[in-house]
Amino acid sequence: MAQRLPPLNALRAFEVASRVGSFTLAARELSVSQGAVSRHVARLEDFLGVQLFERGHREVKLTPLGQAYAEDIRQAFARIQQTTTKIQACKLRKEPRQLRVALFPSIASRWLMPRLARFRAAHPDVELVLTTTSEPPDLEDGAVDIINIRGDPGRATVEYRPLFDIRIQPVCIRALMEAPPGLAKPSDLSRYVLLQSMNRLSDWAMWLAEAGVPSVQPEHSVKFEHSALAYEAAIDGLGVAIAQTAFVQDELADGRLVAPFPLAVRTGENYGLAWLHAKAEDQAVRAFSDWMCAEAAGAGREAAAT
Repeated sequence: MAQRLPPLNALRAFEVASRVGSFTLAARELSVSQGAVSRHVARLEDFLGVQLFERGHREVKLTPLGQAYAEDIRQAFARIQQTTTKIQACKLRKEPRQLRVALFPSIASRWLMPRLARFRAAHPDVELVLTTTSEPPDLEDGAVDIINIRGDPGRATVEYRPLFDIRIQPVCIRALMEAPPGLAKPSDLSRYVLLQSMNRLSDWAMWLAEAGVPSVQPEHSVKFEHSALAYEAAIDGLGVAIAQTAFVQDELADGRLVAPFPLAVRTGENYGLAWLHAKAEDQAVRAFSDWMCAEAAGAGREAAAT
């Protein structure tokens, strides 16, 4: 058989009255009338079958049983308050929202990684799961939330936001540029090893055509799985890489790489982010896409200023 609890309002009135030593003061703290406090205490005494207060003309005093009961009730209320505070704190703490993002390897390693700490600081409640792939997965499969693609796919079910236009130009180390035979004009590239990504095999031809030397044939060329490896090879002095300018800004700024020619060619493509329109209001998706676009805009202004 379930045990009955005392009336909770009566317990609360008794706890306050026992603490302040007055029905009048208890009534003020509880924002009720003195008569209400008196009735609550009387109801509790009836429930317990014992007298809790000795009542005088202008004062009340706890009986020995009342004193012992008040101490226990006060501790019980304190435990309830502590537990309530813990529960409220748990509610305030946001559970991390996992966001699955698939990016091109070069964007992930050359562009995002130097900036990622800023995203983490701004959005600690978003738990990123980053993967890299040269072939963006199908969003409809549900394996990822955001993908990195080149250009708007033009699908009604997909939302797309461009990050930055793709510009390409040759880069190498200064020692390679200045040592014989020397890189004074674009046609000199025929005497150097040209580095490129297997995913962007047309970049050298496009840049050479814009530079007015479409017939240049390099002494040798080396192809890499992705652009980041080509840039590392250029830093090591292996040859001249055709770089996507956005990915080598740090190296150009600190002198690890130089651009032997000022011509930077726009390919007509842009890198962007895409996600299902059904996830457009997802807070994590919106936070990451907004942050990426803001970072891209800031990087564009820095590059223009440079």
